[in-house]
Amino acid sequence: MYFVDWATGIQIDVRKPYFTLNDRDKTLQLHNFPVPKSGQFYIDNQKKLVFLNLFISDKIQKNKIFQKLLAKFRFNFPLWHRLLKRIHNLVFYRIFCNLGYRNNLLKADIEYGRSNSYGWRLMRALIERMISNAGSRPVIIIPIPLSAHVLYGATPHYLQRFKELTGENVHIVDILSAFKGLSREEKDGLYVPNGHFSPKGNQIIANCCESVFEKFAAGNEKRSTSNKIFKDNPSKYILGISCFYHDSAAALIREGHILAAAQEERFTRIKHDKSFPVNAIQYCLEEGRIDGKELNAVVYYDNEGLTFERMLATQLYLGERGRELWQNSISRWLDSKLP
Repeated sequence: MYFVDWATGIQIDVRKPYFTLNDRDKTLQLHNFPVPKSGQFYIDNQKKLVFLNLFISDKIQKNKIFQKLLAKFRFNFPLWHRLLKRIHNLVFYRIFCNLGYRNNLLKADIEYGRSNSYGWRLMRALIERMISNAGSRPVIIIPIPLSAHVLYGATPHYLQRFKELTGENVHIVDILSAFKGLSREEKDGLYVPNGHFSPKGNQIIANCCESVFEKFAAGNEKRSTSNKIFKDNPSKYILGISCFYHDSAAALIREGHILAAAQEERFTRIKHDKSFPVNAIQYCLEEGRIDGKELNAVVYYDNEGLTFERMLATQLYLGERGRELWQNSISRWLDSKLP
């Protein structure tokens, strides 16, 4: 993965952690962990860097030309533009996609089409590792369908693969059934342009998950309300605080259970509010029905000394190029961030 360092303007190669599957002994191998330090990110091969820059800039330039031509056509011939857009939607989405997916001419989840595909074997190994780590605790797996499954009726091969994992403590939830009863008009607006579910689609998934969890909890003899758990079995309360950078927030937990969490901007109505989260803390204490004296620990998420040391190292690396960055940041540090 490549991106441009905001401080230096240099293109950086980020090696993210990832898993591979060893087919010989069926074990998972973790790569790029721990993540290499920033000094190892920089691309040494200048030819590769120049080629990447030329390739990216060429694609951007071509896209700009196409967008300009499209805008001119839309402005000069609005009726023709709307007509051609409707024809495109009719031919591509309603005819091509519907016929293709429904008759298995197109496949939305190729990696799940065969149980011996590498993608599924890797996925299965990861899930089996999580199931093993869960021990006797129940595991609920909720595979999320693609737009081709929801909108065009593509065969859900992924469900067949995930059902292979079903066991005594492993439960597979089919949320695709929640969309099957919707009409074509009701399916409009389920997705945003980048392919993710819209708030409307997420709400349907949330409702489906809620009903599943309620049914599962109803059959669990150990089921109890959160208030009963935390009042009848007294233990430690821990308050976590994040602030002075951006999106200040607070969270209250007890025995690994989250009682309450909130961002300060929800109360002050200041976007990305970085001030000390007084209101968020008060909300968490009220939601947990405790007083500040009942807290066993208050945890601040950052070690300011280490962060400041990293900031100084960055400035030493940048030299004169980091003058403006230093002037803008040091005043904020002296004012509110250093202890």
